Amino acid sequence: MTEIIKADHLNATHLGKRITINGKHGTVVSGKLKKIRADYAIMPSLASYFPYKENKTLEYSKDVHIILHLSNQVNDDIKATVRENTELQVEDEHVESSLARIMAQTGRPFS
Repeated sequence: MTEIIKADHLNATHLGKRITINGKHGTVVSGKLKKIRADYAIMPSLASYFPYKENKTLEYSKDVHIILHLSNQVNDDIKATVRENTELQVEDEHVESSLARIMAQTGRPFS
């Protein structure tokens, strides 16, 4: 079974499952989820400050980052950081065959 979720919906039930991070041009990284954690950075939002008005306070935005620790056949430990709205593909390892996984990662049929 394959499902698409946002990174901020990732939880402990996904540990041990294959996670694929997709970009505009295909798969960025894929591996079994070993560990997850979240971090955030509070940064000034300069766009909220312009156009300048007297006595206007600077607003801040909070960027949440999800840090995934993955393992795959090539590299045993991969650390990937994504934003909370990044789409992740979650697969049950025992359901997906190797051929289907290769096709999903490359975006083309196996030959």
